Amino acid sequence: MPWPPSRLSPGRLSPGVAGWLAALASGALWGWAMGAIETLRQPPVDMPLAQLVQFLAAMMILWSATGLCWAVATRLAGQRLSALRMVSNWLLMSLSLSAINALLMVSHTGLGIDDETAVLIGRRVSFDAAYAHTLWMNAVFGGFYVAGYWAFLRAVRSRRRLAQVQLALSDEAALLQAARLNSLRGALQPSVLIAAIRVLRQRYDVDPAAADALLDHLVAYLRAAVGGSARASNARVAEARQALRNAIEDPAFAIPITPGKPPSGATP
Repeated sequence: MPWPPSRLSPGRLSPGVAGWLAALASGALWGWAMGAIETLRQPPVDMPLAQLVQFLAAMMILWSATGLCWAVATRLAGQRLSALRMVSNWLLMSLSLSAINALLMVSHTGLGIDDETAVLIGRRVSFDAAYAHTLWMNAVFGGFYVAGYWAFLRAVRSRRRLAQVQLALSDEAALLQAARLNSLRGALQPSVLIAAIRVLRQRYDVDPAAADALLDHLVAYLRAAVGGSARASNARVAEARQALRNAIEDPAFAIPITPGKPPSGATP
């Protein structure tokens, strides 16, 4: 028995999963950039290769984990677009992540750095100094991350609202067109039009001037009927229709008109 078809086409992710993956990727990139900044701030000089690799790996792991925390917290806070939630998230994450970063820097073994490497890179600092340094970095660069995510969310919401407005306008245009067609069907009477066309053929053979006058009445009736969707123009439509009837029922070319029934000899 074959498996039931999946709702998602193969190779495509749901919007929620794709959003989380994009957020985590942006957080990781932010962390790598911060790790590079931290490394360049205190470039290792005359450090053995093994200890250099250890130091670089520790910085990248530390700030990548910090970036992922920023990404998760910011995405959760952005589920409801509120400036207060985003500012509160930025403040809370700056304080908490800076404390964690400072603790890891003070107890360098948590980063996988041995005592010898810590001495070489000068990582034996107090908690207050480490906290002040990481707080500055998290507050400034974390603020940039939150502000960028906020701008992205506002752009996405504006785009969705614009699409909804365009869809609503297209629906309104379709409804308006349908209303106009219904009004046109109600204003036009096929029996009158068929009689007018038949009389026009006859009069152009014997009296072109009278045929031109009848054609003017027919054009006036059609114009009134096409623009007769409003109640104010109903009287104008009725007046134009009656004038056309009078022109058709000229004593010299009398053709009786029965409403709802084509005149005799007319092609339906």
